Amino acid sequence: MVPDRDASGRLVPKALEAGVAGCREEVRTAHPGGGRPVHVLEQSLPRDLRDLRRGIRQRTIYQHTVRSDRTTLAEVAGRIIVFDRDLAFVPFSDEPHRALRIQHPALVRFLARHFDEAWARIRRDPGPVPECW
Repeated sequence: MVPDRDASGRLVPKALEAGVAGCREEVRTAHPGGGRPVHVLEQSLPRDLRDLRRGIRQRTIYQHTVRSDRTTLAEVAGRIIVFDRDLAFVPFSDEPHRALRIQHPALVRFLARHFDEAWARIRRDPGPVPECW
């Protein structure tokens, strides 16, 4: 487990970008609290569309506080990002932009399984749900 942060303590974007670039099959993400800021969604859209064209499956769980056509749970334990079953990022501290990069196979498998179990309990809002969710 390696803390990935820049001089200001924020998550190093290059570590996440490397995870995305190395992803072969699936990205799993969970976001507690409210929705993600519009500027973050706008920044990630081109990358997400590129990955979908590459055949990368994306599953994202939001907390029920996000109300739209997203997949939600009443409570999301914490932010998590898992690339395939090889690499994961989890919070390093209570500061929002600090994370641990986890590459230990057993820990990454555990986190992926935790996500998959949460995914099985999600509640989908009525209406069309994009295939990537």
